Amino acid sequence: MKIFLGLLLVLILVSGGLTGCASAEFEVSQLTITPSQVATGEDFTVSAEITNVGDADGIYTATLTVNNIERATRDITVAAGMTEIVSFTLTEENSGSYNIALNDMTVLLRLPSVDEIVDDVIQALYGVDTYQYDMEINMNIAGVVDDEEGNVTIYIDSSGTVDNINRRMWIETVFAIEMTIPEEEEMVVGMEMYLIGNDAYMLIEAEDETLPWVKERMPVGSWSEMAKVDSEVALLETAEVTLIGSEKIRGIDCHVLQMVPDEEKLFEMISQEASIQGEQLPILTEELFEELIKNALVKQWVGKDTFFPAKMEVVMEAEVTPDIVGDEGEGTLTVKLTMTSFTFNYNKSVNIELPTEAEEAISWESDGYSEAAETELANVQAAVHAMMVDNELAWLPNPVTVATNDMSAFPDATSVCGIDKLTDYYGNPYKMNFDKDGYILYQHDITGDGAQIGLVNYLASQYTTYWYYVDAAGTVTQVPTSAPETAPDVVQEKVKDIESIMDRAEGLGIHVEAVAHEGEIMTITCQADDYTTFRDYLIALEESGRFSMVAPPSESFSYITGGTIELEPKYQYMDMPAVYYEVNLALAPMTASDAIAILVGIAEGSGIDIDPNVGKLRIAPATIRQVKAAGNTYQVLSFRNIQLQGDYEDVMAFISDLDSRKTLRTMILTRVVIIQIEDYDKIETAATVDVDIYTIES
Repeated sequence: MKIFLGLLLVLILVSGGLTGCASAEFEVSQLTITPSQVATGEDFTVSAEITNVGDADGIYTATLTVNNIERATRDITVAAGMTEIVSFTLTEENSGSYNIALNDMTVLLRLPSVDEIVDDVIQALYGVDTYQYDMEINMNIAGVVDDEEGNVTIYIDSSGTVDNINRRMWIETVFAIEMTIPEEEEMVVGMEMYLIGNDAYMLIEAEDETLPWVKERMPVGSWSEMAKVDSEVALLETAEVTLIGSEKIRGIDCHVLQMVPDEEKLFEMISQEASIQGEQLPILTEELFEELIKNALVKQWVGKDTFFPAKMEVVMEAEVTPDIVGDEGEGTLTVKLTMTSFTFNYNKSVNIELPTEAEEAISWESDGYSEAAETELANVQAAVHAMMVDNELAWLPNPVTVATNDMSAFPDATSVCGIDKLTDYYGNPYKMNFDKDGYILYQHDITGDGAQIGLVNYLASQYTTYWYYVDAAGTVTQVPTSAPETAPDVVQEKVKDIESIMDRAEGLGIHVEAVAHEGEIMTITCQADDYTTFRDYLIALEESGRFSMVAPPSESFSYITGGTIELEPKYQYMDMPAVYYEVNLALAPMTASDAIAILVGIAEGSGIDIDPNVGKLRIAPATIRQVKAAGNTYQVLSFRNIQLQGDYEDVMAFISDLDSRKTLRTMILTRVVIIQIEDYDKIETAATVDVDIYTIES
């Protein structure tokens, strides 16, 4: 019996040794998602390496979970000492964050919503310092008019380089018209243009002639229009956007966005793109555009990593009658407009230098180039006289004294129906808040009918090339080059500065306690979670291109997490002699109570709740003092610490009115402090402002 048990024990030990010496053992590594940037509705692959570190072949069961829910399993045979790759293909239809796990390994996948993508694109656009682009615009008109067949193609091909930091731009354009219409000739024109600051230098080459370099001073605000960022942002903010897929553009993985655009913003963008190249699309009227946009297809490709726009495509087509394109006769025309642009090399180093020959450019205003200015001045003067005759005006109640090229605010934009604007040509009274205020040249309400209909245009377009002001008798003066850099442009730049500060703070999670603007210096009081984020915020402000000086708090920088940052905006447009000249023109007696009533009216018009029981507008009594400035002595009503609270847009509208002196020309805004506060679970903007109102003693 003992011998039998001993033999059995030996067999067991031998058997155990034979089976226990060789077994499979697995390790999982390199869990990855391909591609790394994915959108909703797109396939992506989850893969991992399975290595058998044992000394026997084996089968590994890979289990894939998404947010702790099992989605797939797969058995994979792995030889001893070898590595195999296991992969799964998935699609997620909803945006959000997904925790993807393969047994014990995890990786996080974020699928952005279309709104998040649009926000990221807008944020990226505001961070553009330099870029290059290629663009084509084609407009084709074909059809039969009065039994005669014709075809016209307008073609613009352009390339350019833009340096937002140094405000320099180079553009090269070919503009061509091809026609199959009897007695009409084809035309090809080339243009090279440099924009250095506000000065444009142009060289135009036709088939049989090359004109000399010419130079023109551009109106204030032209740079932001030509740099295209604002128009692209406006289009994105107002369009209905859908994410329709992914595609590579010039080697860049892109989200593809399809838009149902706002008609006005798209018209502005296409007209602007064409005019930037030095040519207009002469038949692209608003009436034709209304027909084209009914079948508009707008797509934009944006980089998945950077969110910079890589490509935009606009296709519009419509059948119209000849009169819509300015032709006579009967028939049907097919009009097709396409615009394709590629934008690339964002924030790369560029060098835009004016050619030596362009430095001797002829001024556009010199001999041989002033005819257009003289013609436009004559047209504006004639339009003012016609408007005054139609309205039986011997003089303008509130003439424009600061030059403008906006004919919807000229020559008298502030006369109020029922107060300064009383009756129409037939004696019908104008009604306050129903008829349209102002004696203006574009969209002028000429009838007292209690409605803003039947508006009259004394000029064909809202904006003129040159800028104008006018006296009470209706005599128009043309500003020969660009407009003086006046307060409304200062307001626009200040708003951009504040938006730049707040956008970059939001992107980095910086808490901004207050933004103040006094004189030529802005200050930000802010706090970050750590010193590296605070340092990144300072760098972002420097790289925004908005400020010539960014000074951090002095104490222990760069190892502090917050404090007061001083900024010096680049755009210091305030011309105080010009401001005091305007003040002198508008000086009139005013009491403190009258001034408070005006301030309350501006607040109410801006959307601020003026109910004293609510407490969202507080105006302390004014102090009266004598001030010597610009060689004159003034009586000044000084209002300090005016406090208001409301939606951001309403608060900024109030500040903009004060800063531009839109309502009261004798008002000068001297200090602004803006903060964000929480009021009954709602984030609102609060502001404290100081203003001086210049008067004369009654």
